[in-house]
Amino acid sequence: MKITDWAKSFKSMWGAGVLVATAGPLGLLVPDLYPPWPEHSYVIGIIFAAVAAIVSFTVGLGYARKPGIMRNARSIVALTCIVFGLASLIWYFLTYSTLVVVETQMVGTEQHQLRVVVGTEIRPDVDQTSGVNDLELLRDNEYTPERIWTSQSLQRSRFLLLLTFVASFSLLTFGMGLLATRSGPSTR
Repeated sequence: MKITDWAKSFKSMWGAGVLVATAGPLGLLVPDLYPPWPEHSYVIGIIFAAVAAIVSFTVGLGYARKPGIMRNARSIVALTCIVFGLASLIWYFLTYSTLVVVETQMVGTEQHQLRVVVGTEIRPDVDQTSGVNDLELLRDNEYTPERIWTSQSLQRSRFLLLLTFVASFSLLTFGMGLLATRSGPSTR
């Protein structure tokens, strides 16, 4: 399999899937569903997905040179990556919904969304009156999560969001890339 064969494989359904999965982090820009930490985390997702596409070509090339049973292994690895990628994406959305607090604020005549990652363990010196939710705690502490949650729990929350975000698109891209190389012209 040559690089031109790999490029031709993008005419397949799986090749289109690679392009969509690689650009997936950009798709979460419009609804603001990418991780708020670090800044421009969607770029990290795109870089990892692009690397996964390149690695899938390299691995797909290796499988193309092996006899029968190894070619079937490529499909098994690809489908496993897609399943785990979808599971990771679902886990990301569930994690996002519990660990990210969103507030829309009016600045002049424009609406701005403030997205803050919250922790899981409140600091002992924070007044924990009953009925106070995360948004109210953030408002009372000038939207500084470090004043409310322990640094360890904030780090865990931020890395969990970033890890599931990056893993989901990387696994989806890798799996679809393997299937794209399988359906390429030189492996038939």
